[in-house]
This record gives sequence, structure tokens and C-alpha cells, in this order.
Amino acid sequence: MAADFETTGRLTRPLVDIHTTMDPIIPVWHADLYQAKVDAAGAGRYLTTMKPARYGHCNVTALQVTFGFLAMVTSPRNCPFPDVPDDHPYHTAIQDLAAARVVTGYANADFGPGDPVKRASLPR
Repeated sequence: MAADFETTGRLTRPLVDIHTTMDPIIPVWHADLYQAKVDAAGAGRYLTTMKPARYGHCNVTALQVTFGFLAMVTSPRNCPFPDVPDDHPYHTAIQDLAAARVVTGYANADFGPGDPVKRASLPR
């Protein structure tokens, strides 16, 4: 089954790729290939790549994982809505409300910043 798996790069949520630079199983340049695929799919803002200088496959420290998680949740480019660009005047507010789970957006992952507000969308 693994032989049939192919990544698409179409991320809809933040992802951190931590790849050791001296991995004897999967060369570090695979991280660059994946970054290119994600960028080509228009989802580059969701991917944070970290390349710690360590030997071994998946040989990362707890501190590196912690920093990866921190980078994922605090990066200003990780607004979960593809239709809210980084330069949108309410980007930060929308991102903060999404992080606090006050807003969730549409099922297709869009937020619809220009859509009219309907009464059913408001909290009760």
C-alpha cells in the first residue's frame, strides 16, 4: 500500500516538517522537494520546514519538536483559511479567532471574509 501513496502538497492546515540533515534513509533534499510541491499547490503558507543538523532517521530532540510545534501555532502565515491572505486587513484577528475556535469557516476550508453575515452564523 505504501508504494501507491503519493503526496499532493494540497495542505489545508499547518504542518511542520522536521527532517534531520544527515538522515541515512531519506535524504534531506526530500524536504525541499515536498516544499516545492506544497508551494506549487498554493499551500506554502501552511508548511514550516526545520532541518536540524543531526545524524539519524527521525532523530530529533524533544526541544526541536517543541520548537516545531511553537512555529506551527504562532507563525503569522499559518492562518487556516486559504482565502484570507497575509496582507488582509483582518488577517491577524481572523487567525486569532480561529485559533481560539470562535470561528471555523466553511467546510471547504474558506473563511469568506467578504461574505455577508447571516443570523444563523452568529453565536446564540
